[in-house]
Amino acid sequence: MFEDILAGRYPASVQLNNGKKITIRILTKEDENELVAFFKRFPEEEKLFLRNDISDENLVRGWCRNIDLEKIIPLIGFDGNKMIANCTLHQERRGWQSHLGRLRVGVDSHYRGLGVTYAMIKEFANFAPLIGLRILDAEVMREQTRLLDIYQLLGFNQIALHPDHVLDRHGGVHDMVVMSLKVVVDNAEAVD
Repeated sequence: MFEDILAGRYPASVQLNNGKKITIRILTKEDENELVAFFKRFPEEEKLFLRNDISDENLVRGWCRNIDLEKIIPLIGFDGNKMIANCTLHQERRGWQSHLGRLRVGVDSHYRGLGVTYAMIKEFANFAPLIGLRILDAEVMREQTRLLDIYQLLGFNQIALHPDHVLDRHGGVHDMVVMSLKVVVDNAEAVD
């Protein structure tokens, strides 16, 4: 089901704030080396904000080798042949949270401020209702103020603040902010 919906949407071209166009598409197993290279470019201080240890090449390669679109939909952004963004939608297809999707986003530091993060999140907000989702959530550390601002621009609201809920790789604790967007209201799409 998801393959058909996604195949009709991607690849897609998106224009950034500077007029440049990037391509957004679904991650495939052939993207393994490029995804490893993408995560290697992340500054060390930013790796603290990520849920997984992206310096573990085996973990990253495993993501490409075990793609299951029913659980995780991985969108990637390219400027030419260079991967510049990775955004994933995590979902449970059964149970009491089957209407909910959780977003994670990462953008190359040289492409921040150009609208890449905004475009990637908006892609998910636009097609989430098509795959049966009603709500999108994102867990963000309070220090990630620029990312919080982008979520707010897209209509997300803060629904929770969890003090000291994130333990980084160095043992430091951080507050977690949960942002949420209803993408379906009364069976109509909330995001254009």
